[in-house]
Amino acid sequence: MPGPLNLTSQKISFTYPRLIQTDGTGGYYDGLGDPVNIGGGGTGNYEFSYTGSPPPTPTNLGARWLDSDTGIEYVWVYDGTQYLWMQPTQLGGVKYQASVINTATATVSFAYEYYGVTYMGGICTVTLPSGVSANDGQFITIADEVGGISSYGRGIVVQGTGGQLINGNTSVNMKLNYMSLTFLYRNSSWKTI
Repeated sequence: MPGPLNLTSQKISFTYPRLIQTDGTGGYYDGLGDPVNIGGGGTGNYEFSYTGSPPPTPTNLGARWLDSDTGIEYVWVYDGTQYLWMQPTQLGGVKYQASVINTATATVSFAYEYYGVTYMGGICTVTLPSGVSANDGQFITIADEVGGISSYGRGIVVQGTGGQLINGNTSVNMKLNYMSLTFLYRNSSWKTI
């Protein structure tokens, strides 16, 4: 078995399985179990994990985790209310699920991120789904796809369900032609973004 891996220069190169992992007590080890010395004058430690499930809670913000099952990279951050693993970038080629509403009333779900309203018979009332903590960060966009909602008695009313508010209100009125609003679920209520 090779000796310890020392990271004291600005250039680091090693191949699998020499990936750095923490033992949760401040010690670092490579994939072979050899101790890793992280030095070189820095004031903090760099934590990197390569596992199929989230590693133990890191000691430093900015720690990296590469999910060995999916290949997705995560960074340990504080979002103002909690510490969590978050993807630092969104991968290209993301396609959102879209649906059409062509009725006077509709209850939407988290199955689609975009709902285009084509109803021309008057006011269209859209009810957002009842969210739970697992839905935090999910969004739904409601859009007028045909125009004309500022006249002819048309409009779109978006409302919460089960007492869940939208920016502190029970509903939001959309009255501008081709208007769209994105609703983000967070902390038991909806926010417009």
